[in-house]
Amino acid sequence: MHIAKRLAPFLTIILAFVVSTAPAQTVGGGDWMAPLNNVIWECSFASNPRMRFAADKIETLDNTGKITGTYSKVSVLEPGVLRVDFNSGALMLFVFAEDMQSFVVANMKSIHEFEVEGTTTPSSVPKSPTLIHFKSHPDWKTVRLQPDKLELLDGDGNAYATNDAVPFTPRLLGVRLPSKGRGAVLFSRTNPGGWYLSGLHLGAGVRSEKAGIFRFVIRSRMTGYAARTAHFNYSLLRAGEEELAAAMERQSIWLAQENYGDTSEQTLYVTNEMGTLRGYNRNFERAIELHSQSVVFAKQHFATDKDKLLDVQRDLADAQVRAGLFAPAMETLAALQPLLPPVSDLRTHYMVNSTMAAAAFGLRNYAEAAKLSHANIQRALEAGYSGSLMDSHVELIAAQLAQGQMNEAKATLKTCLIEHKRIIDRKPDTFFDMYEVALACIVLGELEEAKRLARVSNRTTSLTYEEFVHMLAVFAAGERAQAQTLAKQFLARLSGGDDITVRRDVDSMLRGVLLTIADPVPAKATALGQLWGQQVETLKKRPLQNYLFARVMVSTLEALKKAK
Repeated sequence: MHIAKRLAPFLTIILAFVVSTAPAQTVGGGDWMAPLNNVIWECSFASNPRMRFAADKIETLDNTGKITGTYSKVSVLEPGVLRVDFNSGALMLFVFAEDMQSFVVANMKSIHEFEVEGTTTPSSVPKSPTLIHFKSHPDWKTVRLQPDKLELLDGDGNAYATNDAVPFTPRLLGVRLPSKGRGAVLFSRTNPGGWYLSGLHLGAGVRSEKAGIFRFVIRSRMTGYAARTAHFNYSLLRAGEEELAAAMERQSIWLAQENYGDTSEQTLYVTNEMGTLRGYNRNFERAIELHSQSVVFAKQHFATDKDKLLDVQRDLADAQVRAGLFAPAMETLAALQPLLPPVSDLRTHYMVNSTMAAAAFGLRNYAEAAKLSHANIQRALEAGYSGSLMDSHVELIAAQLAQGQMNEAKATLKTCLIEHKRIIDRKPDTFFDMYEVALACIVLGELEEAKRLARVSNRTTSLTYEEFVHMLAVFAAGERAQAQTLAKQFLARLSGGDDITVRRDVDSMLRGVLLTIADPVPAKATALGQLWGQQVETLKKRPLQNYLFARVMVSTLEALKKAK
């Protein structure tokens, strides 16, 4: 795999179908806490990394499920909101979303009730200026709210202080306070008012079954709370919590500024890291926005630091390629050429060349893509990058096939397999995912090699790309009964339900392929063909990445049609 991918290996190795079994229930009357029964949650607070809720207690857990702590002073503020009180007088609120799939947590020092001017019914975060009046705040009487700010008003209604704000949910507005403080304006679901909290931190949580166990998937230039907050967005995005992720991104920038300084290296990289995480979640447009912010910031504050300028512009180019913006990516790559270190820096040149090859392939300049991939093979050999060596061979094969160079592609595959054997013979415990090489084997008719390289595991709740490709190779070899058995086995692993969260472009096809090979009736083959037609345009945005898969899918669809 590419060097960049090595920072997040499970993204490229494991197709972790996350099956949601959460009840389809919303906050309301009666036993609103019923959906929380036996549910484990991931939390952005390092002090509460995993949690489990009950009416009379909240348990904190480690990654194995072991209880590490218990909050006992728990009460219900109103349906959908749990309150925890501490002996110091501080408190925490857990504000659950309407669908009970996520929460916002506020770690605060004080809470004060307010009323919303001009309404007798429950409200939400206002879209236009709205006044709230406090019943017992020691300092504030009236505050004006907008989606992006909280203004403190004097007796004449004039603003004398303004604080940045961002909506975390439709009912909770997070506020940036002086001296690294946080505030939260919580609108009641049942009354025409709510509560204002001020204190220390705001965070988020999401069901573990939707997001998986939180872990850092890329290295961070930050540490502690700031790093975890910024990278928790990956979990939120995996779970489909876009609004909450956007709010946490805004807060992550605040944290970097407060902890490290407005013009610090960390404030530069926080947007860049969050852009990379957006890209991993296939939100390519937002990824480009965040990487572009990093480029502007770097040019403003690190104009003489070639390494930083190169870092952020290279990541922007990569994001542009992933979004299918090949011409703009080439412009970005051209602009960073003067920043490149000496050719002896194999890692940097490898990564830039890899992005350039993908952009050239996207522009259908296949000969240039082949030239760049061939050069990267030499770099990977010289540097001993085993996974990257395999990737570059695969990219060269794709470029050769796109030019109709079948013999050249076969020769490249042969060299690739020789290099793979050499690596394994030298170090038998070396592991890197070979599913892309196996796809190349299928395209070039080396079906036994494809089956050998793409191994089947004994997993019970997930499916690797290698296993899926192994099934495709078995199917391509005409061993239909065995392929059908494998498809049924793989589907059994995913038997928890139909709501599957997927991450890569090809993934939306995988369940359809499994269902059709498991039961190759005409109706399913037709539905799969229609799904493929819908997916093709998306695949074209990253053609080098998806080229071999597309070739195999076309042949698989043709074979399934003939099976009618």
